[in-house]
Amino acid sequence: MALWRVHVELEDRPGRLGELATAVGDAGCNIISLHVVGEPADDGSVTDELLVRVPAGVDPEALRTSIQQAAIPCTLLVRADATELSDPATTALALARMVAADPGSA
Repeated sequence: MALWRVHVELEDRPGRLGELATAVGDAGCNIISLHVVGEPADDGSVTDELLVRVPAGVDPEALRTSIQQAAIPCTLLVRADATELSDPATTALALARMVAADPGSA
């Protein structure tokens, strides 16, 4: 299994996120995390970043194709690694805790 980072442009309407999840599942893949990148565009659409687990034997391009067949623009598909599973806020809190416990460690 491999992790892939995916960016999609998703319009703000009921059920659209569910359609994205279905498209990812239809490709045989699994969403590990999802967050919104930046601010909504003028039309209300947002860029969502997903970390997706792609099983061995599944071509990542099949993931892109499945997403695009759901009429969802896929703007990025790149290999990721496990370090990307930690979000920035969690990382900052962990570092702050370490410094509080041992101020000389900074």
